Amino acid sequence: EHKAAEAERERRAQMDRKAKEAWAEFEKRSEATLLLRLSQKDATIQDLQKQLADIRAAQAAAAAAAEAEAAAAAAAAAQPPVTPKQYANVAGAVDGDLLEKIEYNAADSTVIADKFDIDITLTKLLVMKDGTWLSSEVLTFILEWWRDKHKQGAQKSMPSGEYDPKCYFANTYFYSKLVPDKESYTYNNVRRWTAKLDLLNPARCDKMIIPINERDVHWYAACINFRDKRTEVYDSLGGEGSLVHKNLKKWIQDESQNKYKKDFDFDGWTEYKARQCPMQTNGCDCGVFAALFCMHMSLDREFDFEQSDIPLMRRWIVQTIYNVGKEQGDFKLPEGIE
Repeated sequence: EHKAAEAERERRAQMDRKAKEAWAEFEKRSEATLLLRLSQKDATIQDLQKQLADIRAAQAAAAAAAEAEAAAAAAAAAQPPVTPKQYANVAGAVDGDLLEKIEYNAADSTVIADKFDIDITLTKLLVMKDGTWLSSEVLTFILEWWRDKHKQGAQKSMPSGEYDPKCYFANTYFYSKLVPDKESYTYNNVRRWTAKLDLLNPARCDKMIIPINERDVHWYAACINFRDKRTEVYDSLGGEGSLVHKNLKKWIQDESQNKYKKDFDFDGWTEYKARQCPMQTNGCDCGVFAALFCMHMSLDREFDFEQSDIPLMRRWIVQTIYNVGKEQGDFKLPEGIE
């Protein structure tokens, strides 16, 4: 019995030792697992913190870029729009010998540029030589290019509204159809031309710009300025344009009656003539002056040109027409000549 009791005590002691060893091993493993999990958790937190830092850095960079872009846009908007003379004076913008190069490398009937339903052949382009009268086709082409560049209205389209002032360019035949001769005003001749347009609405159109060819001997420009409530005339020979003011007001009245069945309210309207309108000193540059008048009116810019600038402006018009044709594949000078 004594031996049996001793054996039982020994067995229980072994069981206690094994239980303690097992518990110790359990505690050891649990601690390692816990430490592993903690280290993994720390790594996950660090990854998340890094990702968050990267996101914040990207957001800050995007915000800085947007701020810089907005500042650049504001600075550009604060600058006055570029005039034709300023375009022409950009280094390398105009090749002064371009017309001679085209004349040497193209036949008379070669189309240099075909756009705006106008094909400018070499023969037509040669009116841009110094001392030559500007033709209606070249004048229309350059004004259409300018209008298109600034998203303004013409023909059956209203101004887009993207640029101020909002301008509609009448074609070069508008006034001569409206007034076939000095004494015969005929609204019906042009009534359909603006039938689907809302030109008398100052919310949609600030200015109606009108190049005028008087009896095929003189170009000048006029404007119906709805925003400032006035008719305007710009003549490089100093003409007052009193009859033009009168006829344009007649057209406004007839347009109002035709479309809205009511008289136009002329309260506050005036007749305006620029005090410092550039003057030509010869008998052949009126067309260039008229084109420049129209372009400046569309920018709300004061005139920055004079007679001495006209040779450069002729070459700028040639360059612009050539560039249009080249971009479209109409005509390009041979390699090494341009």
